[in-house]
Amino acid sequence: MKNFLTIATLEQLYNLVSSTFFLNILIRQFLFIRTSHICRSNLEPSV
Repeated sequence: MKNFLTIATLEQLYNLVSSTFFLNILIRQFLFIRTSHICRSNLEPSV
């Protein structure tokens, strides 16, 4: 029973880590797209 609990906890931990990692990637992509878009819109009028 103890082994089963450990495995279940590890699986939950892995799911949590992978989901937060995925969220981090999504947030980074979103922020990168936003910042690059803002930079472009700031550069266009001056050119």
